[in-house]
Amino acid sequence: MDKDKRFLIGNAHIDPVWLWKLPEGLAEIKATFRSALDRMKEFDGYIFTCACASYYQWVERSAPSMFEEIRGRIREGRWVIAGGMWVQPDCNLPSGEAFARHLLYSQRYFKEKFGITALFGYNVDSFGHNGMLPQLFRKSGIESYVMMRPDRREKPDLPDTAFNWESPDGSSVTVYRIPFAYCDGGSNFPEMERYNELAGEQGLPLMVFYGIGNHGGGPSVRALEAAEKLIGSDIFYSSPDKYFEYLKANGIPLRTVHGDLQHHASGCYAANSRIKQLNRRSENALVAAESYNVLSGRLTGCAPMQREIANAWERVMFNQFHDILAGCSIRDAYDDAESAFGYAIETANEVRSFSIQNISWDIDTRRGLSNAPVQKNGWTLWERSGEGAPVVVFNPHSFPVKRIVRINVSEAAGICDANGIPQPVQLVRGPQTNGDSLENAAFIADIPALGYNTYYIYKDERFDFEAPNAPKAEGCVLENQYLRAEFDPETGCIAKLTDKRDGRTVNSAPFARPIVIDDTEPDTWSHNIFTFDNQIGEFGGATVTVTENGPVRASIRVVSRYGDSELRQDFSLCADSVSINVNCLLRFNEHLKLVKLAFPVSGEDGASAIYSMPYGFLEKPANGEEEPAQRWAAVRAGECGAAISSDCKHSFCVKDGELRMNIARGCIFADHYGHRDTMVEYQDQGDQRFSYSITPFAHFCAADIVREAALVNCEPDVVQETHHAGLLPTACSGVSISSPSVQLGALKYAEDGGGIVARFYETNGEAATADISLLGRSFTLSFAPQEIKTVLLPDSGGMREILITELD
Repeated sequence: MDKDKRFLIGNAHIDPVWLWKLPEGLAEIKATFRSALDRMKEFDGYIFTCACASYYQWVERSAPSMFEEIRGRIREGRWVIAGGMWVQPDCNLPSGEAFARHLLYSQRYFKEKFGITALFGYNVDSFGHNGMLPQLFRKSGIESYVMMRPDRREKPDLPDTAFNWESPDGSSVTVYRIPFAYCDGGSNFPEMERYNELAGEQGLPLMVFYGIGNHGGGPSVRALEAAEKLIGSDIFYSSPDKYFEYLKANGIPLRTVHGDLQHHASGCYAANSRIKQLNRRSENALVAAESYNVLSGRLTGCAPMQREIANAWERVMFNQFHDILAGCSIRDAYDDAESAFGYAIETANEVRSFSIQNISWDIDTRRGLSNAPVQKNGWTLWERSGEGAPVVVFNPHSFPVKRIVRINVSEAAGICDANGIPQPVQLVRGPQTNGDSLENAAFIADIPALGYNTYYIYKDERFDFEAPNAPKAEGCVLENQYLRAEFDPETGCIAKLTDKRDGRTVNSAPFARPIVIDDTEPDTWSHNIFTFDNQIGEFGGATVTVTENGPVRASIRVVSRYGDSELRQDFSLCADSVSINVNCLLRFNEHLKLVKLAFPVSGEDGASAIYSMPYGFLEKPANGEEEPAQRWAAVRAGECGAAISSDCKHSFCVKDGELRMNIARGCIFADHYGHRDTMVEYQDQGDQRFSYSITPFAHFCAADIVREAALVNCEPDVVQETHHAGLLPTACSGVSISSPSVQLGALKYAEDGGGIVARFYETNGEAATADISLLGRSFTLSFAPQEIKTVLLPDSGGMREILITELD
């Protein structure tokens, strides 16, 4: 091993969106690629490295002759494909399945167009890296990774250059942390002296990244002329894959790092709530729609909509570019991003409606032998005399669900299941104000895993039913058989939350307390700021009102205010629920302030924090640092604690047993410590709606929290049907999993046809073996803690584990 070797990595980091809109970024991609090709003609040994499948797709479509030149240079080995992802995404906020799609679609694109795939991951500008990435890369055939942030100042205890990085399941990749910059030297070649000093300290050979970046450009003629003077046996043009091959061939020992790689730009976990919500909605909608499409295909023979799903994912993946999803681009750029997310959500809704209505129309919804005609009873119900109107409720999750559903019916005297067993029904406030018609019918649906169940609604006929566990709301108390929440009438906070299962008081101080934090000092990214705890106020002057009481759900509305802002929280308890569900409307009109909801948990000293990651979770110290999380975060004091699941929030912290969720941040668009004049615009202004749930626990079980978070993010779907014949039964389940800690993360058609692909993951952090029945096929899988497994079920029979990319 020779520590004096320098692998020169010519590259061009291109931000397609940042301080400019997409059209400018797309033009810069073509200009940069043209420059790279021209430099190859001038400098014989020069090698260029570039990531992002979407950039190549754009050049293929808009400059086909240049694309052919690139293909030729790739065959020569002088143009190196990097990353294996659609863009360089934010590496904390996308879901586990989103990362899987980046690798799936991008690597397959590279294979189709160039005959090769990327050999190393490459996210040099992303703002921190979640701890499941090593597994996601290894499960996609990638064994190494190049990153830069957090840099040496932000995380000095991380090795300066090369190290091994391991996920909770034991998967590992070899990482190179760029020690200085991916565009070191700018248009000049980097100064080599500091590389020599670092190599002496590390005892390792180094990569030297050079080339103008951010707005593209790549290595300049000046830089390459300087490089030519240095080229020799120890300094040479190269690429990251050759560097990693050298480390491996020489058996160089490296330190192993566990967990995630944080922190950089902690303010970006909360900046631009709207774009983060649209991202989450898109991810959830696409996964559910695709599962329904496969289920419908197997039950009814309905057509696959695989191409539509892939097109929608391409929009989502592009919008997960770090400067877009992190909330640090200019204001105008978000008009384009919102349009793209709208396309993805609309596509998912179309696929979902097409798929589930194919199923519902093929269900035999006739309950009796009556020959009475089917006819409208009122505006919405199609009833047959004495048989009610059928409603089919669908569950996209891989576990059975008992969940409240709301039907667009303003008059419902009774509801029964397909066996004629009456179900509790309650009229709740609907979304409409239509004369005297203000209400919708609600009931608790019991839905099989990845399946459906059929219920019947009667407009006039009432049934006797028992509701022994009906929740209730009285005054400032919300209660069911498991939980009791007592609200403070002045602050609106939960003064006392009791877990009636063991009599424990869950909170040590008021729960769901909205506090206001000063955000004047940070820029949009919050560079070099890792805690947000300078409290300057609280929401107060609350009104507490009972809004619902009945056999299905009880609710209390709390409205509190701060300055020009108002927060409305609707706290609800359903029968048999172990979580309080909260629907929120925040009317936020504050500048350079952020709002957090605080949840201080009672228990033993030495609390720890658990944050969800893409397809996993990570326990970290309760030190008050802002952390990224996926769908949930939890605080554990001893064995007991509480979890908060959210449908769109990503920014959390825990200190001294208090969990805080960041719900709004009034920072400036693309503010990099610039001059704050009267022309700046502020984020998160106006109305935003979001939901979360509070789940107390006496013993931490991540699998239970993962299921609750899944329901907060993706509710059951409802189709109001009519009476008709069909080949399908009134209830059906598509999947059965014997282990409660194993879930189905995605169900899709195989990219090459001839079967379906299912992605499973272990959710409790423990080794597990699961007997699985999926759409008539049975098999057994064994999981390491938090392991992801992708399996192919060919139409010809059998099952085999495959890479995420579905490539051999």
